[in-house]
Amino acid sequence: MKKSNIILIAFAVFIVGSTLVLYIDGAKHKNDTPNKGFKEITYQPAPAFSVIVTEKDADVHIDFSDTVQIGVEFLGKKKDFSLFRTQGDTLFVKGGLRTFVKCPKLTTLICRHSFWVGVSVYNADTLRVSTAGGQLYFYTADNINEENGVGKIVKPTLILQATDKAYVNLYKVLTKLQVHIADSSSVYSRLNIQSVDAQLSKHSVLNLENNAFNLNIQRDSTSTINM
Repeated sequence: MKKSNIILIAFAVFIVGSTLVLYIDGAKHKNDTPNKGFKEITYQPAPAFSVIVTEKDADVHIDFSDTVQIGVEFLGKKKDFSLFRTQGDTLFVKGGLRTFVKCPKLTTLICRHSFWVGVSVYNADTLRVSTAGGQLYFYTADNINEENGVGKIVKPTLILQATDKAYVNLYKVLTKLQVHIADSSSVYSRLNIQSVDAQLSKHSVLNLENNAFNLNIQRDSTSTINM
Protein backbone atom coordinates (compact mmCIF):
# COMPACT_ATOMS: atom_id res chain seq x y z
CA MET A 1 0.00 0.00 0.00
CA LYS A 2 1.29 3.43 -0.89
CA LYS A 3 2.52 5.60 1.94
CA SER A 4 0.11 8.39 0.91
CA ASN A 5 -2.87 6.00 1.18
CA ILE A 6 -1.77 4.89 4.65
CA ILE A 7 -1.57 8.51 5.77
CA LEU A 8 -5.06 9.26 4.42
CA ILE A 9 -6.55 6.21 6.15
CA ALA A 10 -4.89 7.10 9.44
CA PHE A 11 -6.21 10.65 9.22
CA ALA A 12 -9.75 9.42 8.53
CA VAL A 13 -9.59 7.05 11.52
CA PHE A 14 -8.39 9.92 13.72
CA ILE A 15 -11.29 12.17 12.65
CA VAL A 16 -13.93 9.47 13.21
CA GLY A 17 -12.43 8.50 16.57
CA SER A 18 -12.30 12.09 17.78
CA THR A 19 -15.92 12.66 16.77
CA LEU A 20 -17.06 9.54 18.61
CA VAL A 21 -15.25 10.59 21.79
CA LEU A 22 -16.88 14.04 21.68
CA TYR A 23 -20.32 12.54 21.09
CA ILE A 24 -20.06 10.01 23.93
CA ASP A 25 -18.67 12.62 26.32
CA GLY A 26 -21.39 15.12 25.44
CA ALA A 27 -24.20 12.59 25.74
CA LYS A 28 -22.85 11.45 29.12
CA HIS A 29 -22.65 15.05 30.35
CA LYS A 30 -26.42 15.47 29.94
CA ASN A 31 -27.11 12.58 32.30
CA ASP A 32 -24.36 13.27 34.84
CA THR A 33 -25.33 13.34 38.48
CA PRO A 34 -24.40 16.53 40.35
CA ASN A 35 -20.67 17.15 40.34
CA LYS A 36 -18.60 15.94 43.26
CA GLY A 37 -18.82 18.50 46.06
CA PHE A 38 -22.16 19.86 44.86
CA LYS A 39 -24.99 19.32 47.32
CA GLU A 40 -28.22 20.08 45.50
CA ILE A 41 -30.01 21.52 42.49
CA THR A 42 -32.38 24.23 43.67
CA TYR A 43 -35.23 25.33 41.38
CA GLN A 44 -37.23 28.50 41.42
CA PRO A 45 -40.03 29.79 39.15
CA ALA A 46 -39.27 32.41 36.52
CA PRO A 47 -41.22 34.65 34.11
CA ALA A 48 -42.09 33.13 30.73
CA PHE A 49 -39.57 33.46 27.87
CA SER A 50 -38.96 31.92 24.45
CA VAL A 51 -35.41 33.20 23.80
CA ILE A 52 -32.33 31.96 25.69
CA VAL A 53 -28.84 33.51 25.61
CA THR A 54 -26.03 31.47 27.17
CA GLU A 55 -22.92 33.45 27.99
CA LYS A 56 -19.22 32.54 28.09
CA ASP A 57 -18.45 29.26 29.93
CA ALA A 58 -22.13 28.63 30.71
CA ASP A 59 -23.18 24.99 31.27
CA VAL A 60 -26.91 24.83 30.50
CA HIS A 61 -29.44 21.99 30.22
CA ILE A 62 -32.70 23.00 28.51
CA ASP A 63 -35.67 20.63 28.84
CA PHE A 64 -39.41 20.70 28.25
CA SER A 65 -41.83 21.50 31.06
CA ASP A 66 -45.35 22.89 31.15
CA THR A 67 -44.11 25.42 33.73
CA VAL A 68 -41.05 27.68 33.72
CA GLN A 69 -38.40 26.72 36.28
CA ILE A 70 -34.69 27.36 36.56
CA GLY A 71 -32.38 25.29 38.72
CA VAL A 72 -28.76 25.83 39.67
CA GLU A 73 -26.35 23.20 40.97
CA PHE A 74 -25.04 24.86 44.12
CA LEU A 75 -21.83 24.17 46.01
CA GLY A 76 -22.52 23.46 49.66
CA LYS A 77 -24.77 26.04 51.31
CA LYS A 78 -23.80 28.83 48.95
CA LYS A 79 -26.74 29.84 46.78
CA ASP A 80 -26.48 32.53 44.14
CA PHE A 81 -29.31 32.98 41.63
CA SER A 82 -27.51 35.90 39.95
CA LEU A 83 -26.24 33.43 37.34
CA PHE A 84 -29.41 34.06 35.36
CA ARG A 85 -31.82 36.89 34.69
CA THR A 86 -34.81 37.54 32.47
CA GLN A 87 -35.38 40.63 30.38
CA GLY A 88 -38.58 40.81 28.39
CA ASP A 89 -38.91 37.56 26.44
CA THR A 90 -35.26 36.57 26.96
CA LEU A 91 -33.43 34.50 29.56
CA PHE A 92 -29.69 35.22 30.03
CA VAL A 93 -27.50 32.55 31.67
CA LYS A 94 -23.94 33.21 32.83
CA GLY A 95 -21.13 30.70 33.36
CA GLY A 96 -20.13 29.39 36.77
CA LEU A 97 -22.39 26.49 37.77
CA ARG A 98 -24.54 23.97 35.90
CA THR A 99 -27.92 25.54 35.19
CA PHE A 100 -31.10 23.60 34.39
CA VAL A 101 -33.80 25.39 32.42
CA LYS A 102 -37.32 23.96 32.12
CA CYS A 103 -39.73 25.77 29.80
CA PRO A 104 -42.69 25.00 27.50
CA LYS A 105 -41.36 26.70 24.37
CA LEU A 106 -38.08 27.78 22.79
CA THR A 107 -37.88 29.77 19.54
CA THR A 108 -34.36 31.26 19.65
CA LEU A 109 -31.09 30.15 21.23
CA ILE A 110 -27.87 32.20 21.20
CA CYS A 111 -24.70 30.63 22.61
CA ARG A 112 -21.72 32.92 23.20
CA HIS A 113 -18.67 30.71 23.77
CA SER A 114 -20.63 28.61 26.26
CA PHE A 115 -18.95 25.50 27.68
CA TRP A 116 -21.85 23.08 27.03
CA VAL A 117 -25.52 23.47 26.08
CA GLY A 118 -28.02 20.61 25.72
CA VAL A 119 -31.48 21.16 24.25
CA SER A 120 -34.58 18.94 24.18
CA VAL A 121 -37.26 21.64 23.80
CA TYR A 122 -38.66 21.42 20.26
CA ASN A 123 -42.10 22.89 20.83
CA ALA A 124 -41.94 25.44 17.98
CA ASP A 125 -42.33 25.29 14.21
CA THR A 126 -39.02 27.10 13.67
CA LEU A 127 -36.02 27.10 15.97
CA ARG A 128 -33.28 29.68 15.35
CA VAL A 129 -29.87 28.94 16.84
CA SER A 130 -26.57 30.79 16.72
CA THR A 131 -23.52 29.38 18.47
CA ALA A 132 -19.97 30.72 18.60
CA GLY A 133 -17.59 28.16 20.05
CA GLY A 134 -18.44 25.55 22.68
CA GLN A 135 -20.47 22.35 22.46
CA LEU A 136 -24.16 22.25 21.57
CA TYR A 137 -26.30 19.07 21.65
CA PHE A 138 -29.88 18.59 20.45
CA TYR A 139 -31.70 15.61 21.93
CA THR A 140 -34.95 13.86 21.15
CA ALA A 141 -38.24 15.61 21.81
CA ASP A 142 -39.82 12.36 23.03
CA ASN A 143 -40.25 13.82 26.50
CA ILE A 144 -43.02 16.13 25.25
CA ASN A 145 -45.11 13.53 23.43
CA GLU A 146 -48.28 11.77 24.43
CA GLU A 147 -46.34 9.36 26.63
CA ASN A 148 -46.42 12.05 29.32
CA GLY A 149 -49.82 13.38 28.29
CA VAL A 150 -48.27 16.74 27.48
CA GLY A 151 -48.04 18.44 24.10
CA LYS A 152 -46.87 16.60 21.01
CA ILE A 153 -43.66 16.01 19.11
CA VAL A 154 -42.95 18.99 16.89
CA LYS A 155 -40.55 18.52 13.99
CA PRO A 156 -39.28 22.04 13.40
CA THR A 157 -37.17 23.77 10.83
CA LEU A 158 -33.80 24.39 12.46
CA ILE A 159 -32.00 27.53 11.28
CA LEU A 160 -28.47 27.15 12.60
CA GLN A 161 -25.31 29.23 12.47
CA ALA A 162 -22.13 27.68 13.90
CA THR A 163 -18.91 29.69 14.04
CA ASP A 164 -15.59 30.00 15.87
CA LYS A 165 -14.80 26.27 16.28
CA ALA A 166 -18.27 25.33 17.52
CA TYR A 167 -19.24 21.66 17.80
CA VAL A 168 -22.92 20.86 17.18
CA ASN A 169 -24.55 17.44 17.43
CA LEU A 170 -28.10 16.89 16.14
CA TYR A 171 -29.97 13.82 17.33
CA LYS A 172 -33.55 13.10 16.16
CA VAL A 173 -36.67 14.99 15.13
CA LEU A 174 -36.16 17.66 12.46
CA THR A 175 -38.03 18.46 9.27
CA LYS A 176 -35.63 20.91 7.66
CA LEU A 177 -32.10 22.08 8.40
CA GLN A 178 -30.79 25.43 7.19
CA VAL A 179 -27.21 25.76 8.36
CA HIS A 180 -24.21 28.03 7.90
CA ILE A 181 -20.98 26.56 9.26
CA ALA A 182 -17.72 28.53 9.39
CA ASP A 183 -14.42 29.07 11.21
CA SER A 184 -13.40 25.43 11.77
CA SER A 185 -16.81 24.51 13.20
CA SER A 186 -18.39 21.06 12.92
CA VAL A 187 -22.03 19.93 12.69
CA TYR A 188 -22.97 16.25 12.99
CA SER A 189 -26.47 15.02 12.20
CA ARG A 190 -27.64 11.60 13.40
CA LEU A 191 -31.21 11.84 12.19
CA ASN A 192 -33.43 11.70 9.15
CA ILE A 193 -34.06 15.16 7.70
CA GLN A 194 -36.42 15.88 4.84
CA SER A 195 -34.41 18.84 3.56
CA VAL A 196 -30.89 20.23 4.12
CA ASP A 197 -29.73 23.64 2.93
CA ALA A 198 -26.11 24.19 3.96
CA GLN A 199 -23.27 26.64 3.43
CA LEU A 200 -19.77 25.73 4.60
CA SER A 201 -16.65 27.89 4.71
CA LYS A 202 -13.27 28.29 6.40
CA HIS A 203 -12.37 24.67 7.27
CA SER A 204 -15.84 23.66 8.47
CA VAL A 205 -17.33 20.15 8.52
CA LEU A 206 -20.86 18.77 7.98
CA ASN A 207 -21.56 15.08 8.68
CA LEU A 208 -24.91 13.62 7.59
CA GLU A 209 -25.14 10.06 8.92
CA ASN A 210 -28.76 9.31 7.97
CA ASN A 211 -31.04 10.16 5.06
CA ALA A 212 -31.56 13.67 3.78
CA PHE A 213 -33.94 13.60 0.84
CA ASN A 214 -33.42 17.11 -0.56
CA LEU A 215 -29.91 18.52 -0.49
CA ASN A 216 -28.63 21.97 -1.41
CA ILE A 217 -25.05 22.32 -0.25
CA GLN A 218 -22.44 24.95 -1.02
CA ARG A 219 -18.90 24.84 0.32
CA ASP A 220 -15.48 26.31 -0.27
CA SER A 221 -12.38 24.22 -1.02
CA THR A 222 -11.32 24.10 2.65
CA SER A 223 -14.54 22.56 3.96
CA THR A 224 -15.73 18.94 4.12
CA ILE A 225 -19.06 17.13 3.77
CA ASN A 226 -19.38 13.51 4.82
CA MET A 227 -22.46 11.43 4.03
